[in-house]
Amino acid sequence: MENYFRAKLKIADLSNRDHSLIVSEKIREKILNSSSVRCKLLSFGRTTTSEAVLDENSSEIRTSKFVYDISRFYLPGTHNRENLAAAILASEAIGGKPESIQSQIPLFKGLPHRFQIAGERQGISFINDSKSTNLHSMLAGMSTWKNLDQTCLILGGRPKQEDPKPLYDFLMRGIGSVFLIGEARSVWEIGIRKVVGDRLFSVENLNDAFDLFKKGNVISKTVHGNVLKRIRLPNGAEIGAIVFSPACASFDQYKNFEERGNHFLSLVEDFIRTID
Repeated sequence: MENYFRAKLKIADLSNRDHSLIVSEKIREKILNSSSVRCKLLSFGRTTTSEAVLDENSSEIRTSKFVYDISRFYLPGTHNRENLAAAILASEAIGGKPESIQSQIPLFKGLPHRFQIAGERQGISFINDSKSTNLHSMLAGMSTWKNLDQTCLILGGRPKQEDPKPLYDFLMRGIGSVFLIGEARSVWEIGIRKVVGDRLFSVENLNDAFDLFKKGNVISKTVHGNVLKRIRLPNGAEIGAIVFSPACASFDQYKNFEERGNHFLSLVEDFIRTID
């Protein structure tokens, strides 16, 4: 990670007074201490010293020019709101009018394969996050995910050389079930099973995972007065969301993450037809 930071720091080294460099408040001081920054440094974060302040409680992003309403910003996760704050600063820096920026916030749809809504049927949601090719990306996306105890997380592929402890710590928060696929089984299976026990299903690939979903019972439950569907897995877990966020490279079974994500989308489309 330090090498990655150093590589990105070259952007600051090549800057001049006409440039604006937009960074997270978490690394602002590190950049100032590591580089001869000649440009205007703009940060985003939760402290009032940032040029774009995220207020999670009031669904606002505040800059010196405007208070932006993000209540209709539909991309989930803290990382997406941070990306939005960075985009707002960039737009303001090149002369964008705050009212015009505000009008575009509800229109953001996100990128394919990055926490993409793959489908929804009668209360069961499917999320395609195939672009998550490392643990940091997966954990950032899942950091604010709600109803973990009703979520099935599909992980796996070709893992990168990362410390798995943050993964295990996240799973300790009470994930409903985990499906582990691909080469990651030989690396993570023992550690994950110590955390989640029989909530772990180790299967070869996505096809096998969806075969197990199909073998589970689709049941109806009353949730907050609404009748919703849930998938009851063989271990008794009742699932209301299936999130495919592999946290691994795709090269053990696919050409790239796009092919992997498209395969997941096709499996979701087929599975949804079975939910009545």
